[in-house]
Amino acid sequence: MADMMPTKTRRARISLVVLLAVLPISTAGADPVAAARRNAEQAREALRRSRRVLDAYVARMDSVTRLLPRSGRSAAWYVADSAADLYPFLAMAAYFTDRSVFEREMHEILRQEILLSTRVGMLSDNVLAGGKGFEHPAADLARIIFGSCEYAKDGLLPLGELLGHRAWQERLISIADGLIEHAPHETRFGRVPSLSAEVNGELLQVLSRLAHLSRESRYADQAVA
Repeated sequence: MADMMPTKTRRARISLVVLLAVLPISTAGADPVAAARRNAEQAREALRRSRRVLDAYVARMDSVTRLLPRSGRSAAWYVADSAADLYPFLAMAAYFTDRSVFEREMHEILRQEILLSTRVGMLSDNVLAGGKGFEHPAADLARIIFGSCEYAKDGLLPLGELLGHRAWQERLISIADGLIEHAPHETRFGRVPSLSAEVNGELLQVLSRLAHLSRESRYADQAVA
């Protein structure tokens, strides 16, 4: 049944489970011992459910590409869905529930994603299951920029900010640099990656928060240009 959910709904539910596992409930006006017990019970249940979701999706990693499916109906790795909306929350769940899966499968997915899905510079495109290559014969820059922006903002930023692991920060930097380099639309403010407010807004978030993460002023300069 979960496979039939829209991607955004599935992402919201997975992220809620992970957040419930790490954020305590309010203890205002409550007995501290009773509140701590309730917190512990809720955290245990959230972590247990997170682990079940994690195990279910790890079991569905493609045996050839070692990437995650888009949904129960599609085994393809979609950058805007599998990478942006599913992978980061599974990585967080693994970090909090099974470090061996975190170090093994979650890092393997990152390596395979870089190896198999990068198409325009370090920007990514959708990949079919079973080692069949890219879903689309032609590299459409608008599709690739959209998916890469989604992956950077929704996937790599949370991983880099929450976990602080260099591997995801480096991947985030490579995509941000690629989006700047391949931005196709000339405006009076300079080149932008898209005519869509959503995509440009996502890149603004990436650049401003990456400026803080990397301590490199060029990202802040690009954001305000």
